[in-house]
Amino acid sequence: MSKMKNFMMEMEELVDDAVLAGSEDFKEVANFVLDNYKPMSFVDIEFCKTYYNRTMGEVNAQKASYGEQYETIIKRIET
Repeated sequence: MSKMKNFMMEMEELVDDAVLAGSEDFKEVANFVLDNYKPMSFVDIEFCKTYYNRTMGEVNAQKASYGEQYETIIKRIET
């Protein structure tokens, strides 16, 4: 893969890791990404924000469409 694609995938993984670690808003996600990006070079916060908003929009849409079933599924996954 190209270096750009690898970079984008790393940014996406860091955003996902931040959400899984309990970040509740984008400010916390951005701080997590900045603190945990290994090469410590350029971090594309705008890309991370776009990815975060798109991902969280999909999650919230699923919550709305599944309703109580969503909470049940999450509880089963967590146990």
